[in-house]
Amino acid sequence: MARAISALTFAVAGFAAAGCGDSSLSFGNDPAFIWWTDHETGDLSDWTGGASPGGFILQGHSRVEVVKGIARSGDYALHVQDDSPDMRDFPLAARNGPLPVEVYCSAWYFLPEPLRPKKYWWFMLFRSREPGANPDFRDEIALSFTSLPDGSVGMRVNRRSPMLPPDSTELDESVAPDLDLPVPIAQWFQIEVFHRTGTDDSGHLTVWQDGKLTFDLAGRNSLNNHAEWMVGGVVDALTTTASELYIDDAAITNRRIGPLPPFTRQ
Repeated sequence: MARAISALTFAVAGFAAAGCGDSSLSFGNDPAFIWWTDHETGDLSDWTGGASPGGFILQGHSRVEVVKGIARSGDYALHVQDDSPDMRDFPLAARNGPLPVEVYCSAWYFLPEPLRPKKYWWFMLFRSREPGANPDFRDEIALSFTSLPDGSVGMRVNRRSPMLPPDSTELDESVAPDLDLPVPIAQWFQIEVFHRTGTDDSGHLTVWQDGKLTFDLAGRNSLNNHAEWMVGGVVDALTTTASELYIDDAAITNRRIGPLPPFTRQ
């Protein structure tokens, strides 16, 4: 990208997971970063433009906006507000595909209050899309907030069962994490995903929460090789009035970056 992450020098511990050896790393133009945003433009332009091939916003019947106030870095963050508590809605920010076959996608999340969807709130989603001008797409695999019996917020992977026909629109399988970490409330946390697009058993999804491995799933995860990435909300409906989250310091990279210090600009 033309603009760069400026003058960030990271300690050894912060990059251990990224395989950066025992020396600190300053990356002003790190080629590992395919695209990133800290939302300090104050608008949605990083999502819709930036590095090729750009992206798009789906407001649904709700709100996707960049706001000042609650932010992990700087002054601005992406704010997602579900204004349709009694129906399914899809307020999303997306980056166009095709993604690289093997890619890492990460973002920081902040839930002011516990989210209580009836079944799911997909907050990170991968879709396949038909090539060319055909706009048809298919939801393939998603990370979802869920309500746990003890009242806390949990996390699941929703994916397509291999028993479903190819034209099905359902993500009918809910997978519990290998490490069931609590989703913190009123505290920033990072989700990083390794996604290998696979139309067969070569597909793979690995998830880290704040640097800790939570999911590691193999198997088909795409109709074709055109995958795109989204954050925000695909929500079936809500059981309470809590209906918002904030997202900041999002990135698409070609290696794992781990929970880095906040992004800054030159």
